[in-house]
Amino acid sequence: MEIISENVLTPSGRIDASKLAVLAIHWQNDLVRPEGAFGPIFAEQVSALKLLQRTGRVLNAVRAAGGTVIYVNVCFHPGFPDVICNSALFRTAVSRNAFVRGSAGARVVDELAPQAADFVVEHSRISAFHGNEIELILRKKGIEAIAVTGVATNVAVDHSVRDALQLGYDTILLEDCCCSSNADFHEAALKTLRVLSSWVTVSDTFLERLAPAAVAD
Repeated sequence: MEIISENVLTPSGRIDASKLAVLAIHWQNDLVRPEGAFGPIFAEQVSALKLLQRTGRVLNAVRAAGGTVIYVNVCFHPGFPDVICNSALFRTAVSRNAFVRGSAGARVVDELAPQAADFVVEHSRISAFHGNEIELILRKKGIEAIAVTGVATNVAVDHSVRDALQLGYDTILLEDCCCSSNADFHEAALKTLRVLSSWVTVSDTFLERLAPAAVAD
């Protein structure tokens, strides 16, 4: 018997853009481009699901409404002195020379290039909240709700959603603005995140609820 199904805290009203931040996690050349270091693993899903187009629409709408956009990029120093190779994921990044700070592969794809008012933070672990100033930005901006997009659903997205929730933020997962290396991994992650997240939804529904900062009331 399934006692908890999903979306226990589904919001019933509008989303105040002035108190909202969208996390754009790992939209980087090395991850989502076919020629990128991890491209053979993720690029097909990103392209087939039109994730760059859909995520771009979300980011632009949030900017226009007065919300905050934060890019979270995985980056390592040349030579990988900041990598602890205690997992296959980290070892693979090293073996493929991926996400080296300052390289083309570590940059955000052109379609989703950060704008002047956006924030860009870096990390070298899994969660978006590890080893950077992201929480300081959120507190300084008065953020109460976080919407999450990115790659991969079952890795960085999953960890970031869990950390955001534990830090007290209303956490919205845009399930059609993220993916894993295959649909099975994506769906497996969503099955748990539908219980943990404040709200799991699709981008169209999210945008319908988004209220510009000046008219949020």
